[in-house]
Amino acid sequence: MNALGTTFLVFLFVAAGAIIGLALRRNLPGHHIDDNAKGIVNMVMGLVATMSALVLGLLIVSAKSNFDTQSGYVAQLAAQAIEIDRILAHYGPETAETRDLFRETVVLGVQRIWPNDRMMPGNLEPPQQRGQLEAFYEHLERLDPKTSGQRIGQSNAMQLSTDLLRIRTLMYEKLRNSLAFPFLVVLVFWLILLFAGFGLQTQANPTVLTALLLGALSTAGAVFLILELDQPYDGLIRVSSEPLQRAIAALDQPL
Repeated sequence: MNALGTTFLVFLFVAAGAIIGLALRRNLPGHHIDDNAKGIVNMVMGLVATMSALVLGLLIVSAKSNFDTQSGYVAQLAAQAIEIDRILAHYGPETAETRDLFRETVVLGVQRIWPNDRMMPGNLEPPQQRGQLEAFYEHLERLDPKTSGQRIGQSNAMQLSTDLLRIRTLMYEKLRNSLAFPFLVVLVFWLILLFAGFGLQTQANPTVLTALLLGALSTAGAVFLILELDQPYDGLIRVSSEPLQRAIAALDQPL
């Protein structure tokens, strides 16, 4: 789902709830807003506010955890890419073609996940990337080590390449939206009820309207953060490609 569009709709619905509450306050008979009625409304609002705050907090923590996990995977990819290249460089000049293939694989992977057009979402579909990594792995297998050091280097490079493919697959498999649409609908419904209760408690004036609209904007902002963090390779808040960009620069460096 589009984070900005969804956030705008959440703001409109929550603000509409506040306006409905203010309209009810103006039109309800007096005995509907006496102290007894206000006491019940306050208790219900307290319950809804507690549930909404808990759910928003948990969703933000969950989305941030997902975002940090993806950032960690990117850092691991970068570190292992540099390590593989250094092993191949130490192996000998006969790995020049293999190193070039590896660098090309890394560059294409970065371009696929972080396209130059930031309006496009990152593509983490694994089949194409897996094929490139498997082609590189086959290059490693075709190396003919002559010394024990070269045999160890080949073995380590193959193990790291397997780990690289595993991490790349984990990035895709763990990329799942945790905020299901029905869940969002229920949350927004709670927020509408809450702000309708706020409006029911007071007379309309510019200060009250401003406060209610700012509150609606704040809650919509929380939903925006959840949606953005839950899509780490799409939208305005993205996992940084800087670790892999630095790794690519390191691949060009001689020993």
